[in-house]
Amino acid sequence: MRETDIAIVGGGLAGSTAAAMLGRAGHDVVLVDPHASYPKDFRCEKLDTSQVDLLQKTGLAEALARASTIDLEVWIARLGRVVERKPSGQYDILYDAMVNTLRAQIPASVPFQRLTLSTGEENHFSQFRKSLSFRRLRTAADCGKSTGRASCGPI
Repeated sequence: MRETDIAIVGGGLAGSTAAAMLGRAGHDVVLVDPHASYPKDFRCEKLDTSQVDLLQKTGLAEALARASTIDLEVWIARLGRVVERKPSGQYDILYDAMVNTLRAQIPASVPFQRLTLSTGEENHFSQFRKSLSFRRLRTAADCGKSTGRASCGPI
């Protein structure tokens, strides 16, 4: 059995981002997900300027920008007619490509634990995840202020 300070269950956008940021900050983290690579999914995302600015602070924006397509102009249409064209700085990316790009930014020090489920257990796992409740153990701000791990324990 592996012990860890932080277990992230689910390696989608939020889980992969958290694993990358916490791992880079030196925390003892494990990422748990049924898929080693996020599966193909016909969903796309756009990142606007404010989201890219936020990602700059995390150190993850450059990798996502390389994997994205930037829109330089947006066309707004109503009733089948273009009514406006305006400049844009949005980044477009498929959801699976975004998640897998973020997963590639997770440090090697963060192990990936593949959770395998047999047929019929998927629904049980989904219900289990929904039933989880968490108590506040620490926040990123609490941990960021500390210089040693001891001060980043339960609060």
